Amino acid sequence: MGGFYPVETLFSVRSAERKRTNRMTKKTRDLIIASSDWTIPAEDGVHRRTIVKGAAWTVPVVAMSVATPAAAASDSPTLAFTQAKYTGTGCATITSVQVKRTTDGTTADPGKVVTVTLSDGYTFADGTTSYSGTTNANGLITLPDIKVPAKGGDSSFGASSDTLSASAPVSSTSTSSLYRRNLTTGSVDGPDTVPGDSTVVGNYASLAPDGTLHEFDNATAVAKKVTSAVSQVGNNGNRYVTYIIGTTLYRKNLNTGTSDTTDTIPADSTVVGNTVSLAPDGTLHQLGEKTAIATGVTSALAEIGGNNGTYVTYIVGTSLYRKTLSTGAVSDPDTVPKDSIVVGNTVSLAPDGTLHQLGVTTAIATGVTSAVAQIGSNNETYVTYIVGTSLYRKNLSTGKVDTSDTVPANSTVVGNLTSLAPDGTLHQLGTTTAIATGVTSAVADINPANNDSYVTYVKPAC
Repeated sequence: MGGFYPVETLFSVRSAERKRTNRMTKKTRDLIIASSDWTIPAEDGVHRRTIVKGAAWTVPVVAMSVATPAAAASDSPTLAFTQAKYTGTGCATITSVQVKRTTDGTTADPGKVVTVTLSDGYTFADGTTSYSGTTNANGLITLPDIKVPAKGGDSSFGASSDTLSASAPVSSTSTSSLYRRNLTTGSVDGPDTVPGDSTVVGNYASLAPDGTLHEFDNATAVAKKVTSAVSQVGNNGNRYVTYIIGTTLYRKNLNTGTSDTTDTIPADSTVVGNTVSLAPDGTLHQLGEKTAIATGVTSALAEIGGNNGTYVTYIVGTSLYRKTLSTGAVSDPDTVPKDSIVVGNTVSLAPDGTLHQLGVTTAIATGVTSAVAQIGSNNETYVTYIVGTSLYRKNLSTGKVDTSDTVPANSTVVGNLTSLAPDGTLHQLGTTTAIATGVTSAVADINPANNDSYVTYVKPAC
């Protein structure tokens, strides 16, 4: 037989019937070839025994393979949330959260008390942060609805039962509400849901952290990937929003939906008002114009006047200017202290708190910490400002100063007649009741069509 050995010599135990059969008919599977793998096929085609191959002169040894489960079941109790992670939206609820306890990883463990705790502003429907329940026949407890905080955010749900513990991550987006109030009539529009941490960029408009530019009560975004924007009202009642995407400057009439032809501007430019942007190198640009308004500009604000013309007030070095964009006329400059900033039409604020009006030698006020100047329907300019804890407003055309109000320390002026306190209280000059509380961003402006004042503001949705 050469290098072949009858299989019968290798196995001494066989049934008599099989011996007789093998004597009558030799099958290929009963031969072992020394030069091949030492394997004996079984009748069902699955190799259950393998010959361990040694030297050519040795008798092969049988190695028995035993099938074992891929993973054995745990004999220890387990506790786990039924989902790997949870998501939510600010001020909404997360429902049907369940925790399961088992005796061995599979078998339900009923009648056991499980306690779940929440943190980082997440609460159960009743406002508590802890809940205990007893597992049902399936080893489960179902939690009450979980309320997501307005700020959203990342946190984790924690569960414990006897010596067992479990946790599951939760992540939620924040939500805010956008409002607009007519300070003349007291009527309020809103709320309109906007992403959390949105900022007001003018009348009826907000900008989300992701660059989505939103118009009040409009489900379709004005634009996306916006880096800077300002919305203002014209004397015809139309609202215009000027904004930047990348290195492109746009302006859209929100009432009609029409957009002006775009301009390319330097990267990282910012919108400073209607149709006007300021580049990092100090170039002041007007939409649709190739020639710069000015260069070397350190501060600027542009605004629509009562005749629908746009005026831009700006500083170059220590000189304060104002240009009428419709006519190109530029006022004679005034000298102002170094590092002064423009706070509105014809008005600048020096680092020492001196509030200055273009063309006037006497200061409007001193010790000023915050100010905004805006144009009224008759092209008069009103400046609202704070000295200490007193809020004032002065008509620069007539010189009249309104009776002052006391406001919280460190309040800031957000527009005509209006201030915002550090605690989020939005205040209107001459009124005792707050416009709103919990406000995170606000802009007030004058409608040059009728001289009404509007304040657009954002606050948490709950």
